[in-house]
Amino acid sequence: MNVKKCFFLILILAITTFSDPFIAKATSSKTVSDLWSDKDFEAAELIMKHLHTYVDDNGKKLMKVVDKKALDKGLAELEYSMTASELEGYIHNFNE
Repeated sequence: MNVKKCFFLILILAITTFSDPFIAKATSSKTVSDLWSDKDFEAAELIMKHLHTYVDDNGKKLMKVVDKKALDKGLAELEYSMTASELEGYIHNFNE
């Protein structure tokens, strides 16, 4: 998975998790379907099942990867070029 797709995935997750869906506006004429393959959608669904969102003591909304072994197994079964550790790194950067 290239960095552009991963950034887009995290952006979509953040928008759908933390904001009112009516506030989010399209910034491109391309849709997610234009940018992602079926495998990307399957991976995104799997990844969302392994993300936990929460609010820390300071009121900051954060995400974390849960059950990394199961996520790695699922991504490997999809033959997807990302690991739970890589995703965790992206999430860590997002949370900063």
